[in-house]
Amino acid sequence: MLIIAGINPEALQLTTMLLPQYEPKLTRVLKDSEEYPLPGTDIELEIKVELIPQIIAAITEFGEQWLAQKRSSDDETDRDALRQRCIHFILNEWIKIGDECRQRVKGYAY
Repeated sequence: MLIIAGINPEALQLTTMLLPQYEPKLTRVLKDSEEYPLPGTDIELEIKVELIPQIIAAITEFGEQWLAQKRSSDDETDRDALRQRCIHFILNEWIKIGDECRQRVKGYAY
């Protein structure tokens, strides 16, 4: 089943950078030939609902791999803090989409 859901443009960009295999499956819905949304505006995606839990799981796994890496310097600790914020940001956006689906699609669970 296809749905249309909004996502933060930065979260979408980071998702496709971290999980490039999903990029072809994340179809943007363009309105009036607008390529870029206004600041603070979500991008609308047409997405298969079954991809949402897959993306959430892949982001979670990616984050766990990052956290499992050993830190040997303060720079790496700072980098890890940035990575952690990045993962939380992206994951929260996809969880928000999953929650929207759950409200709109009867019987949907992720």
